[in-house]
Amino acid sequence: MPCHPNIYRWIESIADEDVLAHTRYQQELTGQKPTKKQHVSTENQAFKLCINKEAYELGEMSVEEYMSSVRAVAYRYIDEISQSTKNI
Repeated sequence: MPCHPNIYRWIESIADEDVLAHTRYQQELTGQKPTKKQHVSTENQAFKLCINKEAYELGEMSVEEYMSSVRAVAYRYIDEISQSTKNI
């Protein structure tokens, strides 16, 4: 009894996703830039975290100020994750 053609498409899509995930993993291990473009706000937040880390390491920022900046970014991500799981 032959299988429905959609099953073959589904299997092919899973194989393609596996190859993509493996490629991204290999790029991450070698330190290459990921192929998936990040959202501008994510890049801005990463930049702000780097700047704040440098300021803290140079003594220009207190521990409380540094933790406050890190906490603000973390709360944004937590909020985005909780909203995305509500939509599922």
